[in-house]
Amino acid sequence: MKKLISSFIAFFLLLVFIPSTFAVWVWDPKTGKWTNPKYEVKGSAKAQLEHAESFEKKGEWERAAKEYKKLVKAYPTSPLAPQALVRQAEDDEKAGFYYEAYQAYQMLVEKYPSYTDMEGVVKEEYRIGSLFLSGKKRKLKLIKLALFPSMDIAVEIFQKVVANFPFGDLADDAQFGIGRAYEKQKKYDEAMDAYKTLIKTYDKSALKDEAKYRMGLSAYKQSRGASYDQAATDKALEIFGEFVREYPGSKRMNEVKAKIQELRDRKAQGLFQTAAYYDKVGDDPSALVYYQQVVSQFPDSSQAKLAGRRVEVLSQPSKKEDVKTTENKSK
Repeated sequence: MKKLISSFIAFFLLLVFIPSTFAVWVWDPKTGKWTNPKYEVKGSAKAQLEHAESFEKKGEWERAAKEYKKLVKAYPTSPLAPQALVRQAEDDEKAGFYYEAYQAYQMLVEKYPSYTDMEGVVKEEYRIGSLFLSGKKRKLKLIKLALFPSMDIAVEIFQKVVANFPFGDLADDAQFGIGRAYEKQKKYDEAMDAYKTLIKTYDKSALKDEAKYRMGLSAYKQSRGASYDQAATDKALEIFGEFVREYPGSKRMNEVKAKIQELRDRKAQGLFQTAAYYDKVGDDPSALVYYQQVVSQFPDSSQAKLAGRRVEVLSQPSKKEDVKTTENKSK
């Protein structure tokens, strides 16, 4: 396997570097460097812009984006630089490089804050973030393959959208997107924090009820992990209970109530199993405590009736053996 990987890397390096061997390189005595006229920046921002546009006309989007990027680097104070960044972003996206398009937009936000359509730029960032949230992967320019997982990138982009315009029209949507990306990664604690931030920060957001629901759902999913998580179950019950009180008309109400019942049944089952263990080993006082909790806290559970019968038995030690015998015969 190692030999195969080494062979692949060597082949890849050949593909990358051999073509450059045949390129035309010229020694510049003024700079003391080898240069290739084909890749040199033009003598003015306008000339460089026209050079980039020539590749756009041929549909060579990746090369056009590269030339716009060179304009910004060589002429950062030119009035054409912000326009070049927008064009770079548009062409990178056309070439399938969505993350690089986002980076160009973000550079525009950070370096040219007086750009006239900054709100439109942030909307483009949000749109690209939404693409990554939906599952699009980042494509590498060197090998033209989409390899990088998308959720971390979605979080990064949405966080920038919130930071760029914390009270803009899309800020709460972006904050919600952060929660969804974490949720898809099964990072439930981070998801709950993101949804909680939305609820606290954007009081008038139309997404508040859905954020509250997804907070509870994240705790619910966490409680259904490989091992039973009592704390997550309690958290889910707490959040879903708040949801029922705060959003009585929600379309999610039936679903939330069903999950509350499931969680309560699960808690009752856990208490009943604990009680049964103590019952089995003869620790009657401990068993009685847990059986009583099942009866008092979860009277509507399927375990409540059985727990109640055991409470009666354990509360009357003199009748314990007789009742056990009767129960065994009934079985």
